[in-house]
Amino acid sequence: MAYKVLGCIILESNQMPKNFRFVAFMLVTLTVTFACAISPAQAGKRQCADDYRRFCSQWGLETRGLENCMRRHGDYLSHRCIKGLIQVGAVSQAEVDRRRAQLGR
Repeated sequence: MAYKVLGCIILESNQMPKNFRFVAFMLVTLTVTFACAISPAQAGKRQCADDYRRFCSQWGLETRGLENCMRRHGDYLSHRCIKGLIQVGAVSQAEVDRRRAQLGR
């Protein structure tokens, strides 16, 4: 006779719950979903994908050249991108305010 351990309960194999496979499948699915979730830093930087393609696509991701390029074009970046960069700490709100004041915005 085969026995299976389910939590703290030992069951004979013919007593396994009918939905055990479904529960196991959902547990695996949730684990994979959380493991593949986008970090807040990645989400903030993804807000700049269009601006990256427009101004700085010649630079590799996570390079100093890209950072310098985005700063050079900072006055032309979308509001969405700037907000994302502030959220991840790539640029401070004070710097954004200072640059806006210089432009008279």
